[in-house]
Amino acid sequence: MNSHSEFAIIGGVWAPIFHDVCWLCGIEDTNVNLLIEPEIVEALIRRVTDFWIAYTRKTLEAARGRIDIVENCNCFGGQKDLVISPAVFRKFMKPALKRLYDTIKEYDVLIFQHSCGAIEPIIGDFIELGADIINPVQVSAYGMDPIVLKKKYGKDVTFCGGIDTQRVLPFGTAEEVRAECRRISGILGDGGGSQALEDDIPEENVHAMFDEGRMIKLRIG
Repeated sequence: MNSHSEFAIIGGVWAPIFHDVCWLCGIEDTNVNLLIEPEIVEALIRRVTDFWIAYTRKTLEAARGRIDIVENCNCFGGQKDLVISPAVFRKFMKPALKRLYDTIKEYDVLIFQHSCGAIEPIIGDFIELGADIINPVQVSAYGMDPIVLKKKYGKDVTFCGGIDTQRVLPFGTAEEVRAECRRISGILGDGGGSQALEDDIPEENVHAMFDEGRMIKLRIG
């Protein structure tokens, strides 16, 4: 890591390869074509990946030495399951992400993989590819129990997030938010965090989350 700041700097390259393909063709057509026209989808994924690799390389060249972490955002999870099967992910998306990850690793930065939803079946794949951080840890989704995730994967990857944005943050009290921050911090590690803060979250709950995070950090030392 670089010594230019006490905080790590995240460069949001984004690179939503899967989403770009779905936006180009439509989600329904993409899912159908994964099964009946796989060579078309593979060609699209390859071209979209080419673009994002070139974009990522230019970004990291321009910011060489000033970015510590690159965030990649490809969401593969729904509330109850993956949006594509593990087999489809491994056939079509894992090779594309491998190419992207390998490019990022050339610049000696960490990889922050964002994927909402019930992604437990492919967390091991992200780790195998080289992900250093998994976000947002959507604990309200099926199979995303933070205790289980920490026990199974905690030695291999850092979990960033885990504060429930579906129930606790938008509908809980400030004290309930603080209690959840303490609970998740005790499971996943120092501080914790959350995914994007939506506009249904009361301002006092946002302040409570960040204030509790600072207090936890001070207690840990």
